[in-house]
Amino acid sequence: MFHIYQPLPDDDQVAEINRLGWGGGPMPKAYANITTMFVEIGEDEAIEAIIRAAVEANLMRHAMDVDAPALADVFPATNGYGPHARNVRDVIPHKSGSVGDVVINATTNGGWITMRFGHHELSAEFVRWFRTRVSTNIRIGEAAVATASQDC
Repeated sequence: MFHIYQPLPDDDQVAEINRLGWGGGPMPKAYANITTMFVEIGEDEAIEAIIRAAVEANLMRHAMDVDAPALADVFPATNGYGPHARNVRDVIPHKSGSVGDVVINATTNGGWITMRFGHHELSAEFVRWFRTRVSTNIRIGEAAVATASQDC
């Protein structure tokens, strides 16, 4: 099982982005940076700084879960194709799998960010930091309940 976290601005954040433009303040800039990821795989510090800024701007949301055997199956499934497309569980309304998605293996706690081409593996320390700051929602019936992420 993989948890997928996406940069999903709320209505107030969308209004701020529209008012200020992508470079018009910390939150719009954080959104622009994480949704474009104009850094290269392997630039650990730059990638982590981009994710940290998005988390600190309260942009990252637990959007969906994918029951798939491997990371390579996640992107196709979150875009509606491949053998595991039926194994996507929506947690909140979201976009399809995209650049800037943080993917965390619920069993191993391995983490990656979706880049323009492929995935970049995140350090275990960074994944622990991320999970203590971004809630994981577990759907129970029709209600979504936020839990302490490190307990999932």
